[in-house]
Amino acid sequence: MNETGRELTAAIGLALIWCGVLGMIAVLVFTGLAASHDGFTYKCLVEGPYPEPSAGAILTEAAQPAGRFSLWPLGRACDWEDADGQRSITALPDWTATVTFLSCASSAVLGRALRTVAGLPLRSSQVG
Repeated sequence: MNETGRELTAAIGLALIWCGVLGMIAVLVFTGLAASHDGFTYKCLVEGPYPEPSAGAILTEAAQPAGRFSLWPLGRACDWEDADGQRSITALPDWTATVTFLSCASSAVLGRALRTVAGLPLRSSQVG
């Protein structure tokens, strides 16, 4: 790889790092804002996520969820109590925000790898 190719590889790597890091920050901020707008509990009642019917619990109309921000997967999680109050069922968000976050992280890691490759010394057969 000649010097121009090394500079281009390093520049592409830096761009990937910046895009990845900014993307991760944006996903965290926008997911947090969307999950908490109007309050977690209100959002759980109106938008969910709701427990799967196969969870075996019976929910009443008066069931009040407790909403919170989940880091794995990213988004709003809702804890629901079943009708007899014996157990709590957690409904987790979908994986869209998590996959987007991990894609941005992969981009940043790839950019770091490119910067590392661009910084390796030339082999003696390539000098001259």
